[in-house]
Amino acid sequence: MLGSNRNLIVTIGLVALVATIIAIATWPTEPTLQRYSYDRPDAKEYNAGGSQCEPAALASIRDQVVRLRTADACREKAEEDRHDRNDLVQQTRAADAAAAQAIAANEGLWMGWFQTIGGFITLAAAIAAAIYARDAAKHTEQANVIAKSAHRAWMAPSGVNKAFLTNCTINDVPVDKSYGFTVDWLNSGGSPAVSVATAISYRICPNGSAFPPLSVRLPVWEELTAIVAPGQSIRTHMAALTGPEAVLFRAGKVFVAMKSRAYYADVHSAPAKIEDLHFTDNAFTIRHNGGVDDFGGAEGESITVNTVGRCIAT
Repeated sequence: MLGSNRNLIVTIGLVALVATIIAIATWPTEPTLQRYSYDRPDAKEYNAGGSQCEPAALASIRDQVVRLRTADACREKAEEDRHDRNDLVQQTRAADAAAAQAIAANEGLWMGWFQTIGGFITLAAAIAAAIYARDAAKHTEQANVIAKSAHRAWMAPSGVNKAFLTNCTINDVPVDKSYGFTVDWLNSGGSPAVSVATAISYRICPNGSAFPPLSVRLPVWEELTAIVAPGQSIRTHMAALTGPEAVLFRAGKVFVAMKSRAYYADVHSAPAKIEDLHFTDNAFTIRHNGGVDDFGGAEGESITVNTVGRCIAT
């Protein structure tokens, strides 16, 4: 489970790391507001002009001119004080408005910070969803391949047939005694094999020599006419050993290296080219063990067929 989701875990880890770094770098801080204070004197006890502007002090001045001048100065002082008080009130209101704006901006920073972190979380979720969707698509494709493989046609070699031919004609040539070999191909799949064609190639080799390279010819479209149902077989054309080849083979001095191939398509595919057909290859050796006098003696002829390498199928 961990191995299959390693990319997802690494991706989410990287996104979480980047989100943490950005969160630390952009962590909002509360603004430091300038605190202010001023005296708010009681009107009953505070006089802007001082004690000389008290009513009792003004009444005690005997000179009327001096008393009037002092009263005028007190009124001017009181007016200046009222003006200063009003100006201080306006400044206080502006400071309160600036503080409210700073608090609102601080809350906006927090909202932006949460949105940024939320964006990275959404990004991680989107990446995880994309990875899971890719894995789901891959698993679906694999399931489709498995389902098609279970129900498609599969041509496999099921055996080599040997025949003893006497007084016959092969390729319009009269033959006295000959050995003939054919290969049976069985459809072991779950659906019919269509456009089936088989081919065979062989070579006579001295005993002790290695298996030679053999090529099998590619069929033409006109040959792809056979249909093999599941569980049914088709047989290749015959490979015949005649004349001196048959004599050497019967004496056990040579062996037959043979390669057979079945070309076919299944009902789930429609190849546009010959090269796109399914095929199965099988290679084997045929040896005569010798030690008999009469050709074609069923009891005395001992012929061994051995598969070479692995069966190759597409």
